Amino acid sequence: MLPGKEKEIIVPEGGWERKSYYLVEVSYRSTNPIHRAIFYTGFLNGPNGEPCNYAEFWGGYDSPVPYSRAYYLKPISLLVAEWDMKSEATQAYEMSEEWQNYLKEVE
Repeated sequence: MLPGKEKEIIVPEGGWERKSYYLVEVSYRSTNPIHRAIFYTGFLNGPNGEPCNYAEFWGGYDSPVPYSRAYYLKPISLLVAEWDMKSEATQAYEMSEEWQNYLKEVE
């Protein structure tokens, strides 16, 4: 499915969480099919809390892709909120079910 003719960035209800991972649907131009990717928000900027520095998409041949290239973006679910430096074992335990299901799909 292709995105519409105009750029569309859909923000999750309540806004983006900083330094967090989301499962999203994304397209990088009007002729690029909408596909799923992992989105890291990085730091948020401005009054609307828009992702900026370090925000990028993972998934596909061109990973990572900077947020600034998003033509269409729709969040599906929050995977891991505010990534901190906890041990990998703790992070793995706290991963959402959606993230675990996504990993199973791509294996």
